[in-house]
Amino acid sequence: MTSFDEISLMLGEVRGELKGLGEKFDGHEKRTCRNLNTMQRRLSSLDKHLGRVVAVEAKLEEIAPIVNSVQQARWKAAGFVAGVSLVAGGVGGAATLFLNWFA
Repeated sequence: MTSFDEISLMLGEVRGELKGLGEKFDGHEKRTCRNLNTMQRRLSSLDKHLGRVVAVEAKLEEIAPIVNSVQQARWKAAGFVAGVSLVAGGVGGAATLFLNWFA
């Protein structure tokens, strides 16, 4: 075998390896493109959901003062009922003592 034949044989092997590597690269590129497309669809979906969340958050900020005032009103009403109960209990207790004097 001459040196040209050996060089030709080596170049053939290198060409075959490069062809195999090119095919592997093409396969990786296709998978990468699929993954990229999948990620873009997911990001688009997340953007839509984020838009909804932002809208809900804005609505909550709008109604927060109303909710706070309703909560304060509930506590005031509970305090009023507790006060009335104490007064009624005091009046009932006094009435019971008064009636026990005459019993």
